[in-house]
Amino acid sequence: MAGNAVAKLTRGSLDGLLTANGPWVSLSYTSTSPSGRRTLRENLDKARDHIRATRDHALDADPDKGDAPSDKGVDKNHLALLQGSKTARFNASGLKDLLAVCDFLEEYPMKAVVVGGQEAWACAGRLGRTGAALVISPRAKRQADSRLNRDSGWSIENAATLHAAGVPLAIIPQRASIDRSGIAGRDLMALAMEATFAIRGGLPQKEALRALTVDAAKILGVAERVGSLEIGKDADLIICDGDLFDYRTFVQWAVVNGEVVYDKDTAPYFSHIRPREQSVEED
Repeated sequence: MAGNAVAKLTRGSLDGLLTANGPWVSLSYTSTSPSGRRTLRENLDKARDHIRATRDHALDADPDKGDAPSDKGVDKNHLALLQGSKTARFNASGLKDLLAVCDFLEEYPMKAVVVGGQEAWACAGRLGRTGAALVISPRAKRQADSRLNRDSGWSIENAATLHAAGVPLAIIPQRASIDRSGIAGRDLMALAMEATFAIRGGLPQKEALRALTVDAAKILGVAERVGSLEIGKDADLIICDGDLFDYRTFVQWAVVNGEVVYDKDTAPYFSHIRPREQSVEED
């Protein structure tokens, strides 16, 4: 995801690059901005009142009931959030902000995703009850605050604790962009390592794989195309020479949209490392 668009990178082609546009509505509800929180609540109350008025008008059997309530002055995104057609995005890492998001979602139920969540393990049960999904980087550390009389900071068990509480997860590297200088794509080589840290903290390996694939696609709203191998979806897959989460494993082939777009033996950066044995045909 870049900005508010979801794209699928396809080597050598721009066809089908954009897979979704505007799946999330960014909301700010931090503990450090009381005025911002108040304004957001006022706007959502206005949207909720409009939804109720529209519903009451539709149920009114009076033939002289007049026109339906106008939505003038009501934020369309807020209406979409309350009606469930869009997903709210929050940035929250510390417990105080995470609890503020929980307070908000308990009062205004809606589909939501929280990005960051470094102290989410401390309120995993409550997050699970709100139905929010989490996007985390297991290696992104947050130092504990010794001034607090509670546990704080980063925990390697964060992903495992969230999973146990029923929180949907997506795992991303700390640097989720691609640098075009140097070796293109090396920034994404840390993705499997992020999942490995989550596994080290107790997350089942199967769930770590889901957090990189099908669950990540669901959170982004593009699971009808990508994230799993099913009839009707894009045929995107990799073939490895070992366990995906073993640091010694190499991707041997990558297939995108049903076509082989990468072969390790022809890649100049990796071809000399443990080259594949070539079969010799008999005369």
